[in-house]
Amino acid sequence: MVLEPLAADDQTIIQKINRREGDPIELEAKYPRLATPASQVGGEPRLMQWPVPVFDCPKCGAGMPILAAVGDDNGSPLGMTGNQFVQVLFYFCRACAVVAAVNITD
Repeated sequence: MVLEPLAADDQTIIQKINRREGDPIELEAKYPRLATPASQVGGEPRLMQWPVPVFDCPKCGAGMPILAAVGDDNGSPLGMTGNQFVQVLFYFCRACAVVAAVNITD
């Protein structure tokens, strides 16, 4: 699987879907490739739960931003779990180099 840059317009649409701004069903129908979780590094991924879980670094207590998301579509016909709405979110504390991960589903 190769990660490709996410267009700024796509990031805006993902944020609207996540926050249920406007008509999320209409947005999901219009942009089906953005409606399910995908793998990405940085930015705001399509989130199956909103608001997103917040994690504090267990070492320093600072808030940890999302570093990456891994969606079911991993380039293999098998997928990661067989459920396109499953994702793993990775959080990162820059100060401590601590990584935390959480599995989220619909």
